[in-house]
Amino acid sequence: MKSEKSRLILIKFLFEHGKQHASSNFSMDRMIAIHNFDNAIEWLLKSLALKLEINISLSKEKRYLSFYELCKEIEDKIDKTLPFKDEILGLHDLRNKIQHYANVPSSEDIKRYNFFTEKFIKNVLEDYFKINYDELSFVSLIDNKQIREGFLKAEELAKRKKYKKCIAYCWKVFSFVTWEEPANVGFRGGELSAFFGAGEELINLIHKDYIEVTYPNNQLAMEIGRALNQLCLISTSLHFLTLPQKMEFLRIHDITTKKKVSKKDAQDTLNFMVDVILSWEQAEVIKVK
Repeated sequence: MKSEKSRLILIKFLFEHGKQHASSNFSMDRMIAIHNFDNAIEWLLKSLALKLEINISLSKEKRYLSFYELCKEIEDKIDKTLPFKDEILGLHDLRNKIQHYANVPSSEDIKRYNFFTEKFIKNVLEDYFKINYDELSFVSLIDNKQIREGFLKAEELAKRKKYKKCIAYCWKVFSFVTWEEPANVGFRGGELSAFFGAGEELINLIHKDYIEVTYPNNQLAMEIGRALNQLCLISTSLHFLTLPQKMEFLRIHDITTKKKVSKKDAQDTLNFMVDVILSWEQAEVIKVK
């Protein structure tokens, strides 16, 4: 069930990504939008085929069912015509013309297929998967209940158009996960540093008790110890971000300096942090509660 829901969530975000391109007047963005709309529909059809126990792989021919074959197999199984069939076939034909002949869709094409793709997805989700489109969220994939509820609250703030508060709350939850339970990434990173070379000299210099005994009443020694401790926390925590995540972190952090933030800023912040959390859960850095 979770893998099915994960696919449906990815379908939604593929379509939503297409909508972002659809809002642009550039020809390349319109081409990408049509590809995303068509891909979202085909993924949804394949998910429905799996649910209906239709074999989408033709092993003898060493290929998968084509888009048109997929539609026919599903219709035979449900014994009725797919909703908005003419429109989704028209969209697929347009996508093929873009893919193979570099045709550029018109603004009218974008408006038309944006509308019908959304109608088709919502209809199929409700009729065959018994799920509401708005209920699909990356946040729901987080296993840890405490973290999931935190990001759900942030998501709710975004839905109420409180984008700045949403972003602030995302950072609050992310900071909690990083430095406290249930992940405490800073401490776990320290274990790596200790194993790979952090010696007694460094360990002593970041412990307040050692500094007070060895350098009594020495304010400079205390400040150096605190600074070294902060440096260690920073460097060790970075062990748990991939290079692409580090680069994206910089972009997301820049959003916090904006005086006015948008819905996209809030969604980008939420998506980035949830992506990191999911990767930490998969690596079992985070405890599932």
